[in-house]
Amino acid sequence: MTTTAARRPTGRAVAPAVLIGVTLAAMAVLLARPTGLVGELAYLAGYATATALTWVGVSRQPRPARGPWLWIAGGVSLTMAADLTFQILAWTGGEPDVSVADALWIASYVALAVGLLRLSPTRPGRGVEVEAVIDTLVAVVIAFVVVWELALDDVVGDATTSAFVRAVWAAYPIVDVALVALVVRLLMTRARSLPLTLLALGSMSWLVADLGYLIDDDGSAATGLNLLWMLALLLVGAGTLPSSGRPDRRSQPALAERGRMWFVLAPLTVPVGFMIQGQVDHHHPNTAVMAGGAVALIALAGARAGRLLHTVETARREVQDREHLYRTLAANSSDAVFVAGPDGVLKEGQESLARLLGVPPEELDGASAVAGQLTVDTEALAQLLERTLSRPGEVLEMETPLRDPDRATRWVHGRVVNMLDDPLVEGIVANVQDITDRKRVEEDLRHQAFHDGLTGLPNRGLIVDRTAQAIRRAARRGTDPAVIYIDLDGFKSVNDRFGHDGGDRLLCEIARRVSRTVRPEDTVARLGGDELAVLVEDNRGEDGEAMATAERILRTLEAPVDIDGQSVTVSASLGLAVGEVGGSADDLLHDADLAMYRAKATGRARIVVYDASMGAEAGEALVLDADLATAMDRGQLEVHHQPVVHLGTGAVVGFEALLRWRHPRLGLVPPDRFIPRTEETGLIVPIGRWVLATACADAARWQHLGGEGRQGLSMAVNLSGRQLASDGIVDDVRRALAGSGLPPGSLVLEITETSLVADPRSAADRLRALSALGVRIAIDDFGTGYSSLAYLRQFPIDILKIDRSFVNTIDRPDVMPPIVRGLLDLGHTLELEIIAEGIEHEVQRDGLRRERCPLGQGFLFSRPVPAAEAEDLLDVVLAPDERVSL
Repeated sequence: MTTTAARRPTGRAVAPAVLIGVTLAAMAVLLARPTGLVGELAYLAGYATATALTWVGVSRQPRPARGPWLWIAGGVSLTMAADLTFQILAWTGGEPDVSVADALWIASYVALAVGLLRLSPTRPGRGVEVEAVIDTLVAVVIAFVVVWELALDDVVGDATTSAFVRAVWAAYPIVDVALVALVVRLLMTRARSLPLTLLALGSMSWLVADLGYLIDDDGSAATGLNLLWMLALLLVGAGTLPSSGRPDRRSQPALAERGRMWFVLAPLTVPVGFMIQGQVDHHHPNTAVMAGGAVALIALAGARAGRLLHTVETARREVQDREHLYRTLAANSSDAVFVAGPDGVLKEGQESLARLLGVPPEELDGASAVAGQLTVDTEALAQLLERTLSRPGEVLEMETPLRDPDRATRWVHGRVVNMLDDPLVEGIVANVQDITDRKRVEEDLRHQAFHDGLTGLPNRGLIVDRTAQAIRRAARRGTDPAVIYIDLDGFKSVNDRFGHDGGDRLLCEIARRVSRTVRPEDTVARLGGDELAVLVEDNRGEDGEAMATAERILRTLEAPVDIDGQSVTVSASLGLAVGEVGGSADDLLHDADLAMYRAKATGRARIVVYDASMGAEAGEALVLDADLATAMDRGQLEVHHQPVVHLGTGAVVGFEALLRWRHPRLGLVPPDRFIPRTEETGLIVPIGRWVLATACADAARWQHLGGEGRQGLSMAVNLSGRQLASDGIVDDVRRALAGSGLPPGSLVLEITETSLVADPRSAADRLRALSALGVRIAIDDFGTGYSSLAYLRQFPIDILKIDRSFVNTIDRPDVMPPIVRGLLDLGHTLELEIIAEGIEHEVQRDGLRRERCPLGQGFLFSRPVPAAEAEDLLDVVLAPDERVSL
């Protein structure tokens, strides 16, 4: 819908147009009726509307910029007042040679001059430009010469008029000269704009009208002069209106540098012209004034030329300095910048290229990249040169290795552009940099992305990709690939006995042995934990190469492995599956995995080949999920407790509650087999609520039964990300505390960093609400999640738990790994309570105690045990102060 404001101009837009129209109408009336009362009233009316236009324009200027425009509007108003005064004197019959009107007119010139002067800017820190001063003086000299010759000489020499009258009349051309100078200065210093143009035209019209009045002896030009004065005021008034467009900061002054030079030289013809005219019509001008003007103009032209030469010299020095700077930068840059001809022959920049290539500069004189004289791929360079020649001005890029048999492989990256058409370059410009370090980092990242960090073997992602490729090639080869899935038997017992460090050493040794048993074209990968896989691409032979490989793997594992001076023997359960054309890599790995579980379930240390019946057995896992849904109601879930020990005294200061599932058929199900399923299905919320209530009740009972010695006993309960995201978690904790009577300060809620990632803002709100209850918040497995330091700052954390993966790096009590020391220092600095997890060896306990780590937990002290055993353990440990370990 079109609004009224959009259909017609607003009042602010109409007012100037109306005033301009009225002024032009008044000029038309004056032209039609130049004499008599109508003409006089039209003249005054035009002056009045032009003056009003000036004030309207000033009112629309930005308030901080109104100063100069107010002076100009004041000058216009004084002019109108002077004309009105003069007209009143004329109507009353009094027209003296000099009156109060002259004072008003001269005052108007002064006000206009102040406004023009304030409109002329100066450069910050430099004051007035010397060039602008010279140009202004030129305007003053030439204007004075012209005015003197046309009017001032006669006025000054008129002996029939009193000195006072002559002085007043002479003041007009003198202020005219001053205004000429100010207009010229404005043109020299201000950027082009419509207001400036109108203001300059108006001022010049005013000055021409004044000069015409002085030389119009018989009054024949009165009407034309009156129209010119009205036009001058109209132009000045229009010039006060703000420009509708935004100023262009890149605009040059209204008179460009070349025009300014001609402005200095051209006026030299004026005094010479007056002298020549005097010779022709025998009216000799004032020789002293003409000669003085010519000398002054010559001097100013010389000064202007000197300034021009100074500017040229300054620009030349700046160009030289910049050229020196750029050459210095190029010479000391690690990049090579050079110019080559269309044939690839180097023209400039051999020094920087020689430095990058590591060769003497003289070897590159006249060298051609495409002729094999450089240590780069000449074929690739030739192709790049051909493309560059066909695409002028387009930047092309290339990465290529250096051909240098005496050094390690190096890579360079080049950017080239065809600038043969540029007269200052006339060549192909190239910028080359050494990217060897970047390439090595990229290669390391690729290796890390597709290889296991511990064993160096390919990871799951890489073997899945290679398996998919092998299946696609199977149709051409006529044989199907096979996958052997390997799971070590009894690996957990090795971890329990030697810790994770011993388990890692065992894994590395097993990986080396398996890798030695396969062919070069086969792939051995670590899938995670103690699981490996072997891709056998060419499964030929009577019984198949995959079966032969699997048997070799079993035999090579029979030899014991030395760990910390003790002989350890492990076996493995192997599942073997053969792929089919059209199948998927994931399906093949899954089938081999099912076969491995069958091997483990049927006695271990054996090989089982997948058959279709195993797929049905996989459905039993779904049954396990169904049993999990009713496990809590059937009383199959248990809360076990692992003690938290003061490392200095060995006293138990608290427990961590851990969930266990005692299945009626499968026995004690490991947490990693069912807890992730509770997270996925949402069962973790009701189960976690039950664990929380049970743990609080156990802790409250132990505190109550143990007297004052147990009042500070704490209980830590893990909160999963699903629990933390639930709306009722704060109420669950409040009810558990109220139902058990456990003091809030005795409850510790452990949060892993990964559980905070999904919705950090919501998690922070809930943690603050939990902290407000008085419970303490611990960050679990610290350093293994995301943005650890950010979470320590963002969330209300009280306790920092150092992950077992860091504790496992401690192998000497007197040498603390920097990462562990850094975590301890961080906790101390933030005044957090610190607990080290996974302590399995005395050397770890002693090292942590030496570094002022107050608390710890791990198999060295106790495994997680049922509540009854935990209470017995508490009775034993709290009594004797001399006990330092369990």
